Amino acid sequence: MEYAKKWGAQKVIDYSKEDVLLQNRFYDIVIDLSGKMGYNKAKKIMKPKSKFLNPTPKPIEIPTSIFKNLFSGKKHIIVLASPSIKYTEKLVAAVDQGLQIEINRIFQFDQTQEAYQYAENGGFIGKVIVELNS
Repeated sequence: MEYAKKWGAQKVIDYSKEDVLLQNRFYDIVIDLSGKMGYNKAKKIMKPKSKFLNPTPKPIEIPTSIFKNLFSGKKHIIVLASPSIKYTEKLVAAVDQGLQIEINRIFQFDQTQEAYQYAENGGFIGKVIVELNS
């Protein structure tokens, strides 16, 4: 939560404690990192000219978001990224310099299916790790 405040967020909502859809508040930007809210629900809490950032789109949402954005001030922005050794090296360097990443749970490689199911259920803060070598 502290990282969001550091980036200038005025309010950070812990979805495990608050239902943002019931608060009767409206936002300029909604970021759905878990992929659980979706654009249709987010529209209820978005200001007329706001953005919904979706880093975990369903395949059908990529082309349909372009079409929907033509007719609404509430924009559905698909955020796609591809893995790169350059970015991995930057992340490792940041960790070496003190960046702390919250880890919720570590699974062994032979528990990959359980790790995936655990991550899909959500409701926790931090990353789920699958360890290749122990």
